[in-house]
Amino acid sequence: MEKNVDFQKWIIFAFDRTDNTPKTGDANQITANLRRDGGGASAVIDTNPAELEDGYYFFYLTPGETNGDMILICPASSTSNIQVIGVPGVVFTTAPSINTLNIANGAVESDVVKWESIGVTRSDLGQDNTIYVAKDGNDSNDGLTRGKAKLTMAGAVAALSNNWNLIVAPGEYDDALDLSALTDITVEGNGAYINTTTDRGLKTGHRNVVRDLVVESSNALGIGIEVGAKNDVRLERCLGIGTFDGAQAANSVRFRAIECQFLSEYDGVNFSGALDFYLKDCILFSDGAQTAPSRAFTAQGRTSGVIEGGALIAESETADAQLTMALGFDTGSITLINVRQEAKNWSAGATGNVCGVSNPDGNGTAGIVTLKGGSVETLQMGSGTEYHLNQASGVLAVDGSIYYDTAKTNGTITKMGFDAANDAVANVTLVGTTTAVSNDVTTDSPSRTASKADVSALALAATLALVKTKTDLITSANITVTSAVTSDSEIELVQYDDYLSANSRALSWTNTSGDWFAGDITGAAITLTLTENDGTIILSKAGSVVTATGTQEVSVDLTSAETGLFTKPGKQYKYQLLMVKATHRETWITGDVIVTLSNNEPS
Repeated sequence: MEKNVDFQKWIIFAFDRTDNTPKTGDANQITANLRRDGGGASAVIDTNPAELEDGYYFFYLTPGETNGDMILICPASSTSNIQVIGVPGVVFTTAPSINTLNIANGAVESDVVKWESIGVTRSDLGQDNTIYVAKDGNDSNDGLTRGKAKLTMAGAVAALSNNWNLIVAPGEYDDALDLSALTDITVEGNGAYINTTTDRGLKTGHRNVVRDLVVESSNALGIGIEVGAKNDVRLERCLGIGTFDGAQAANSVRFRAIECQFLSEYDGVNFSGALDFYLKDCILFSDGAQTAPSRAFTAQGRTSGVIEGGALIAESETADAQLTMALGFDTGSITLINVRQEAKNWSAGATGNVCGVSNPDGNGTAGIVTLKGGSVETLQMGSGTEYHLNQASGVLAVDGSIYYDTAKTNGTITKMGFDAANDAVANVTLVGTTTAVSNDVTTDSPSRTASKADVSALALAATLALVKTKTDLITSANITVTSAVTSDSEIELVQYDDYLSANSRALSWTNTSGDWFAGDITGAAITLTLTENDGTIILSKAGSVVTATGTQEVSVDLTSAETGLFTKPGKQYKYQLLMVKATHRETWITGDVIVTLSNNEPS
């Protein structure tokens, strides 16, 4: 750690003293004191740390807090039985980095520029090649240190050169960040929030890397993040919000996005003409607040890439909604691996179609689309057509354990792993037709305001949970709960515990209104599916009908071996409880699964 230098971090670790497991979700209960050179305790100015993952957190330190030769950190949590330690507990500071040529302070910048003119880089001269921008900065500063940070994005960009770094201090900025003319720039956003009325919140250049940045354009034609026709752009843990597109990567090459979210009122992301893109654990969301088509993903023209994990969610809320679609793909080739796709029209007066997979106009994909695992879910409250898979002249293939409705497909669906001898699809679960959906739908749709506020805190380990899916309680029944199912329809599991009917501990759901399946659930098939938040299936288990009429009840048993499959603590799993009677699927209850880890693995 450098002495008397701002913008440094001190990592701490929290764990439960009773079982030595890492403690997550405890940031608001953790504080710390510093002792410099053996002196008295001073509370860290950054009151609560930011969470990383697996019990690790960090505090930001001010220059004054690092102005000592030896510094001790003493963190603590107000949560019972939680121990917090510094990593490390004590540091011995070093002098701040200085220019190796020892050029006088007043002449540093001008002399460096002279050296650069003959090919000597700032790195050769001991310079950091980094520009800082902060809310307490000033554009008249050189931006080369945190203490002399720029104030605006425009001021920072003016000071940048190719192959430089930009470090943004936390806070809200109202001007756009335009890097389109610069190459090989790395941006460390630190949870900063760019909120602009210009039509592009962030424009990237070739080989730019952007991390931990929230960008919103509220312009009527606003795009949160524009990649455009740039090569090798990489986004990590970013949130792009735009009225028109959350992000636009049309005609890009080798675009990469890791644990990002893109939100809009039209298209979550526009990938038209993009080649060799890759999205990992991202959420693309269109809230359909406009009359134009609502598409989580759209691509026209030859496009190729892979989406792995995460979700594509499109919703329409207005009576004149035109089209609601999770994946709109025209020509080229795309593969989706364990992706959850949802397309839902919530307006009974809308006439537009609802599609899981189709082309951007809803007329059937002409490209090569391969779905490996995951699910396709649709909801049509209006009068339009509803497709899970809509194929035209291209190839639409399913491969692996994927959930979709065979009665809601159009065209030819190629079933990889097809067993011709038995006329069945190997390892593919096909869900029956949905009929008679009640208009009484309970929703928990995320507001864009809430999303950006959450991400501004940037506890990025939870980035995929920032856009919640609708709660699909497709029934007007009054649900009460018993056993490990809470009053909020959450399941609270202890790893390696049994939840069995024989012990009166089965997971159970009770309907006091008694109106599931017109009052009689005799013969209904009960299936509980438990997944990770990204849709990866952990377990699918058949249940049973306990009471068919009157106060109706269904239950599902879980063994200790099955609960042992849940290895992540806290709210990192979801469940779906599906009841099917003949071809009629009436009741579909979803919720979160909260897991408490245990060391008591059965022998």
